[in-house]
Amino acid sequence: MTTKPSTQEIARAVLEGKSYVNAIELSTLAETNKILAAQIDTTRLKAFVIIFGPEAKSAVVTYPLISKTRLQIVSNERLDSDQFDIALHSPDVIGNILPSFWKSRVVEEWKTLTFALVILVVTLFSLAVFSNDAPARYAAYLSDPDSEQIVHGVIRFYEVVGQSLLTVMTLFLTVFALFTISQNADMAKDPNLYVHGLFHKFMRDDRYITLATAISLLASALGLLLTAAPDEIFRLSIRGHVLNKVNTLIPVLYSISAATFFISLTSLSYYSQRVIKAYESNLMKSLLDQREELAEAYKQQAEQPSEKTGGNGHNGAATN
Repeated sequence: MTTKPSTQEIARAVLEGKSYVNAIELSTLAETNKILAAQIDTTRLKAFVIIFGPEAKSAVVTYPLISKTRLQIVSNERLDSDQFDIALHSPDVIGNILPSFWKSRVVEEWKTLTFALVILVVTLFSLAVFSNDAPARYAAYLSDPDSEQIVHGVIRFYEVVGQSLLTVMTLFLTVFALFTISQNADMAKDPNLYVHGLFHKFMRDDRYITLATAISLLASALGLLLTAAPDEIFRLSIRGHVLNKVNTLIPVLYSISAATFFISLTSLSYYSQRVIKAYESNLMKSLLDQREELAEAYKQQAEQPSEKTGGNGHNGAATN
């Protein structure tokens, strides 16, 4: 069984330039930094931090002006730049640094979520009104489907809606998966996106849209299965109003499917903007690098003395 290194041992490892120290808690890093601060000038103590992982529960910390030692920080909670600002002396923090809480997601997507909620309520109300007369006749329909044309029409409509949603969302999820895989391969090559936390944000956005699409797909599939089920499943009577799967469960599932489908569709505009942002980042870096190379070449050429001018001046002085 291996024992965890003490803060003194970790500080000594940094000073001696040992290559790697694993599994250090943030509190241990803060104590180690205090020990180093007592021995080294703070101007050399500036740390470089990379927060990584989908959940941002790991980080690598180095002191580039001291040694190449890498300290791996692990945590049970999400790490952020504020925590490292407290533990270290003005560190340079990059990687998975943008917030990913559901609260920030709701604030960011409040317009889309509001419209989705409106679609859910309107769809649920419309389907409930449309199937209002069917629940009371559903038992008779199960005994003799041809005797209840109203119920038959409602069930047939539900089948068409479920099949349509299922087909559309399956195609959307397939195309979306292929599109994001190809786009993410390009984004992974851009260090600027990683440095500013955009790479991880884009991955979270992909997961968010995929979740919405999967919920829509699952809800439409369950609604279609309930439509085909040869049973009421449940039946309630509240003040003479009958509730069963026809005017309750199936409308709820299709409403959820429609609302989450709307969320998925709004992602099309988002992804067009994201493509522009990713390509702009690459193009700007390329153009800036080219300009800097041209400027450096021009600067070197301007600083070099002209052999031709020097030779002419020497010959002229000898002639005089």
